[in-house]
Amino acid sequence: MRTEFKFQTNISDFSNKHILDSYTTELKQTIESRDYSNAAASLLLPTEKKFLEQAREAFKKHFSSNLKYIFLIGIGGSNLGTQAIYYTMRGKLDFVSKTLPKIIFLDALNAKSIELIHNLVVSENITDSEYLIISISKSGSTIETAVNTNLMLQLLGDGSENNLIYITDSSSKLWKVCKEKRIDVYEIPEKVGGRYSVFSNVGLLPLYFVFEEKLTDLLKGASDAISDSFNKEQSPAMHSALELFNNKPIVNEFFFDVNLEYLGKWYRQLVGESLGKKSDYKSITPIVSIGSTDLHSMLQLYLGGNNDKFTHFITTNEPDNFRVVDNELTSALVSDIEDKNIADINTAIIEAVKKSYIDDNREFNEIILDEISLYNLGYYLQTKMIEVMFLAKLMNINAFDQPNVEDYKILTKEKLKS
Repeated sequence: MRTEFKFQTNISDFSNKHILDSYTTELKQTIESRDYSNAAASLLLPTEKKFLEQAREAFKKHFSSNLKYIFLIGIGGSNLGTQAIYYTMRGKLDFVSKTLPKIIFLDALNAKSIELIHNLVVSENITDSEYLIISISKSGSTIETAVNTNLMLQLLGDGSENNLIYITDSSSKLWKVCKEKRIDVYEIPEKVGGRYSVFSNVGLLPLYFVFEEKLTDLLKGASDAISDSFNKEQSPAMHSALELFNNKPIVNEFFFDVNLEYLGKWYRQLVGESLGKKSDYKSITPIVSIGSTDLHSMLQLYLGGNNDKFTHFITTNEPDNFRVVDNELTSALVSDIEDKNIADINTAIIEAVKKSYIDDNREFNEIILDEISLYNLGYYLQTKMIEVMFLAKLMNINAFDQPNVEDYKILTKEKLKS
């Protein structure tokens, strides 16, 4: 069963729907013409065969039955989508499992992280067949990515460049250097920004080493989301965009599954970079909450503070086999938990929270992932990307640039010269 979007609120203002109807026609034409020069070219990715084929090519060349670790270097759009899929499928505590290979993500610069990886390399005496480095930078000149790649090549020593794959824009200086040095390099489509790129080499290539041909399910989910968003009368993406446009200035993505945290971080970047621009209409600030953890840190604000937030509750229907048994100690502390499984207890918590929101007139909707699957992740990710494209159109801003992010990069490079 695919992801279900349950809309609790009724939209009273449809005066802007004609804008999205017109934009939908434009986006459908982009897809039909396979127009990679269009800013919305990311919509072509779920049905693009080239990138999955390139992932297979990289896998065939670099995979070994001994492969333990994939060091994925990138920041922002270069890794958040991949992290979201990896941790949702593998679990937040993947590091305690024996499932291999594992992806180790390196984004922000941190000496302790490099030290820990150094200790891992030394203690396990990692050989060439046991690791792969994948470095992703659309511009090819991202400072954090360049530094982390440099440090990893140092740690892994002579010959490590043979285990290195770069993913970048084909017009970047990095692309040219890789071609000259015969280092494996794969392209990011020019018009596809990082936060929209998870269905390109940015996500498919590293994830293929973990999920292999199962990634076709991810792309099928994304493709179905496009079809539903542009052809269904009740388009989830359009309904959600109109709702957010006519609602509160803060949108709270509240995930009731700890393994979905990076899905929230991906959405936060998608909204922040796409919509964080001056608009004649409104601004939208994304925040991420994790249930039930943040019920014990943020719920007082959400129910007792200003009514300035619209909430999406994201829940799962994952079954579990762990049942609470009668225990003299815990039974004396909390009643009515015996003979219930984790899903039963989480459902009670979620229903109680929704009832509290209703009683206090706090608006929300619900997104249900019927199961944790690559198909449902593809459907969710693509629906959210289209939702944000629609929102940007309503706000009369460009969903595909991030001009202010470039400011800090330029200033940082100036500081490094001094």
